[in-house]
Amino acid sequence: MVEDLASPDLATRAGVSEERVQRYAELGILSRPNPPYRTGDVNRVRLVEGLEQSGISAEDVGRAIASGEFSFAFVDALFPDATQSAMSELTVEEACARFGLRLEFVQKVYASLGLPRPQPSDLMRADDLDMAPVLQAYMNMPFSEDDMAYAARFWGENVHRLTKAETRFFATYVMAPLLQQGLSEQEMLDIAIPQGAIAQALDERVLLWLHRRHTEANLIQDVLEHIEAAIERAGAVRRRPRAAPAIGFLDLSGFTALTEAQGDEAAVQLSVRLDELVRDATHDHGGYPVKSLGDGVMCYFSSPGPAVHAALEMVEGADRAGLPPARVGLNTGSVIARDGDYFGRTVNVAARLAAHAGPGQVLVADSIVRVQPPDGVRFDPLGPVELKGVSEPVIVHLARRSTGPGPGGPRAGG
Repeated sequence: MVEDLASPDLATRAGVSEERVQRYAELGILSRPNPPYRTGDVNRVRLVEGLEQSGISAEDVGRAIASGEFSFAFVDALFPDATQSAMSELTVEEACARFGLRLEFVQKVYASLGLPRPQPSDLMRADDLDMAPVLQAYMNMPFSEDDMAYAARFWGENVHRLTKAETRFFATYVMAPLLQQGLSEQEMLDIAIPQGAIAQALDERVLLWLHRRHTEANLIQDVLEHIEAAIERAGAVRRRPRAAPAIGFLDLSGFTALTEAQGDEAAVQLSVRLDELVRDATHDHGGYPVKSLGDGVMCYFSSPGPAVHAALEMVEGADRAGLPPARVGLNTGSVIARDGDYFGRTVNVAARLAAHAGPGQVLVADSIVRVQPPDGVRFDPLGPVELKGVSEPVIVHLARRSTGPGPGGPRAGG
């Protein structure tokens, strides 16, 4: 939203004095030499404030603009709605009082989200003020403040990681190639920033859509498990399907630490090699990958025997593909299909088995072993195992090649 602003309005929204606004206007930093100014000037002022704090004076910025080497014109494209980052008229302390929030709690949530810890006398940003009713609504839910801080921590860590990867991608594949063509920094910004603004708007839509889809899938999985348990407690006898499918989960040990150390490009290359490995192994054994899970893959197989062979091939092939050690969990039984995905207790147990497995291991539930054993494979019993998120112990076996030592060994403690 673009609107005209008088000097006092711009000063309030940018969180500076009117004298500073006038100074920046005289240096040619604002969109106009005299009021009324534009909403985009809020971000111009705040960016120059940041530059001054880093040791670059507003006078130097003004000289760069006057020389034609630099322009703040990109600000309007990059931040089309300057009202979001503008300052409200309330301090943090006043906002907390208005919405019934404890200052210490708000500071704890901000710190957990990875944002600067607000001080009582700080003016609150307009978009932060919009979030105050959200915090207030959470406070009326059955969560403790510690629970909310915990949730804020994983929100902050994961969204920070996502946005960091997005900006690195843009810098690597949009900005760097333009500079390599011989363009100046300003010429590069004039071309890249409008594209970045479009990508930013698209990213926000994708984030909302993808969050909704993943939330839906996870809620369905949890709800269906409760429904299955309730029906069984009511005395229902599950009829085993004539040909129960098998579900497998593969993940890579140490994938996150490795990619954080080597960077986003390495993560992309590893993901490509992982996809190729899984696609080839599942296809050869009557299965297919259902979905990628970052450092792993969920797979579907029409029958358990081929699934075991595919799992062993994937574990054995990970090293040859230059991947970190792989581990797989397999289970067979009834599944509930929805939107190309699979849900239910069978799926949950397979995922938990993969999480319990050690590097290079294929762990299978007893339901796999009770089916006709596949040729060339043996199962070493590990006994009942308590799996996280599974109400009862699961009898687990370690799958190995019967003609060789096989991958890994039983984990200590079973």
